[in-house]
Amino acid sequence: MCDIFWNNFEEKFQDVKESFDQSAMISVDCELTGLHSFEEYRPSLFDSGAERYEKLKAGVNQLLVIQLGVTTFCLSREEDRYVARTFTFYLLPTSFLSVDTRFICQASSLCFLSCAGFDFNKLFSEGIPYLSPQQERKLRLDLQRGRPALACNLSSDLRSVLERACWQVSQWAPSALPGQSFKIHPYPEQKLDEVDEENSILDASMPPSLTTLLRELLLHRELRLNFPDIWTYSEDGSVLRIEKIRYEERIQLEREEETKVKEEYGNVVNEDIDVDCLAEKAIQLLLGATKIFHLLVNAKKPIIGHNCLLDLMVLLKQFYCPLPEKYKDFKKVIHRIFPEIYDTKFISFEVKAQNFRGPKFFRCTQNNTSKLVRIDRELWEINSLPSIYSFFHSTKGLELTKDAIRVEKGLGADPTSGDKRFHDAGWDSYCTGFCFIRLGHLKAIIGKSSSCSQGIGAGEYLRELVDFRNCVNLMQARSPYLKLDGEDPNNFRPPLLHIESRKDPINITKVKWMLSAYGSVDVKKCSTYCATIAAMSENCYCTILKAFSYRDDYCVTKMKSCTQSKISLMLHAIIAATATGITILTLRNFRSRAGLST
Repeated sequence: MCDIFWNNFEEKFQDVKESFDQSAMISVDCELTGLHSFEEYRPSLFDSGAERYEKLKAGVNQLLVIQLGVTTFCLSREEDRYVARTFTFYLLPTSFLSVDTRFICQASSLCFLSCAGFDFNKLFSEGIPYLSPQQERKLRLDLQRGRPALACNLSSDLRSVLERACWQVSQWAPSALPGQSFKIHPYPEQKLDEVDEENSILDASMPPSLTTLLRELLLHRELRLNFPDIWTYSEDGSVLRIEKIRYEERIQLEREEETKVKEEYGNVVNEDIDVDCLAEKAIQLLLGATKIFHLLVNAKKPIIGHNCLLDLMVLLKQFYCPLPEKYKDFKKVIHRIFPEIYDTKFISFEVKAQNFRGPKFFRCTQNNTSKLVRIDRELWEINSLPSIYSFFHSTKGLELTKDAIRVEKGLGADPTSGDKRFHDAGWDSYCTGFCFIRLGHLKAIIGKSSSCSQGIGAGEYLRELVDFRNCVNLMQARSPYLKLDGEDPNNFRPPLLHIESRKDPINITKVKWMLSAYGSVDVKKCSTYCATIAAMSENCYCTILKAFSYRDDYCVTKMKSCTQSKISLMLHAIIAATATGITILTLRNFRSRAGLST
């Protein structure tokens, strides 16, 4: 495992890029500031894929990814193994000039992360910055060429630092001659007792903070914009050296600096809004983790997640583009940037269901002895990532996957990071990829005959799971998954039920509490006395029908029967009205013939 913060980000960036390029697949996990921004947007068994997207979209715009875990799996066919390298990125919300990220924190989520060992101090003191496309455009407008930072929306302390530096230079520059220089300390409140007679810092061994780097870039830029006959240099610590120069020297120094920036960041200067080199340096520094997301997009490798719909939505919003208004447009965007996605939560349900269709055996060879081993119907207790991962490390799981391809942790582990635990994004991403490989093996041996269950090649794992490609799990919804590259499946839950209160107006809370004894349900009010019930399972559905068949306070019926009864009542009403009309017309005709007045 390799934890990456802003102070080792540049050092590790090339390793990350090479690992992405060499990988056969990449697993991803995110830790967020919350799960549900508003209570009314909680998941429901009534939700379709489109309805779930609308619910999540309402809250996702106010949530952030604060830890991103990425594990690459590089295939070595000669050694029949995958080498896994895990990177954990701590993501710091950006606050610079007019960009000041606002977001919602859910207390339950933060407490949960804290109990899992999440280090919030490291996040806010050493986190990697990032910019969404909208934030980058806003910064480029703030820092367009020729516009001083003092014209932007600045904090009061940063404004005072810039104003003081400009005032000091304005007092010195008019009388200075070309070649002369002097030094300033922009932060007089810091280490005044450590400044010597020549205005230099004596002890500056600690690396500067991200804030100090950004302020330093702004100081250089502001002084050069306001004084065209000077050049600025960084000295040890936080000292700036100001030198008086001629116009020709200034032009030459600007050209050299622009060349250096283009060599370092590529030909990005002046691509969008015309910004100078120092502004581009600040923007590139702040882009930070955004570059990792674009590496992920450009890699075009299979992406593995676990129950990853919410993660995909927050990542898209945070690093790529605003969430589309329409559900179908969201699926198109995600499929375009990540053409191949697998969700181990959904796959685990399907593999477990396949195993329940009949007794399965596979042939295991140990100590040159071949034997048939039965695959138990009960594989893992629940379909959570810790449960599935623990199963594959249990005695039974190890026996089932004895002939599976090996998965080894590669170079780059941080010896100081200690033991990893679940709900650390890096560790969860490794477990997700590991379980994906093992699920592929299990799917293969369940689907094969006992005589052909050995010799499963590495490429066969993906082929075994290809039916689950771009199927993203939906928790507690009408459909089991959403299909990113096609139409969503039809509803698979039991039919809806109709409940009617025969005495008092229906109380949804009370009804849901009564029904919860029979399994997981959701209840939606239809009218003063009626509601609709969605049951999680067929067993729950049948049990509710049976339990309420003899009650005198509530009547529970199948929605189909209820609909048919309503149609029947409508037909009876129409027939009765028609018969009444015919009777009236007949009576009028009879009276008219008899010469009677109506």
